[in-house]
Amino acid sequence: DVKPLEHQLRPKGLGLGADRSALQGLEAPVPKRALKPGEERKVEQPTGLAVGSLVQIEKAPHQDMYGKIEGLDPDNARVLVKLAVGGKVVTVSQYTVRFVEAEEYDKYSKDL
Repeated sequence: DVKPLEHQLRPKGLGLGADRSALQGLEAPVPKRALKPGEERKVEQPTGLAVGSLVQIEKAPHQDMYGKIEGLDPDNARVLVKLAVGGKVVTVSQYTVRFVEAEEYDKYSKDL
């Protein structure tokens, strides 16, 4: 008797010759030491052109508006930005956005 092979889907981004055990190495590392009482772990914002980065749109119809990058379209050099005011997702050129710190985003993002 011959048993049929069961098809297993590869996770997205895993090539044909890649080993599944390599995916486990990509997971976030565990902190090296325990936190002291009263100490908080600093949450790092993504830097550069990445999903979750905080930006200000400098040109186009949405000039001077703040938002968060929701997605990237590297083929067309565009980014999908979710605006802080209104929550609308817009597509703008990656060259018309300026990266901002979390403090500036919190201070100015909701200003009209």
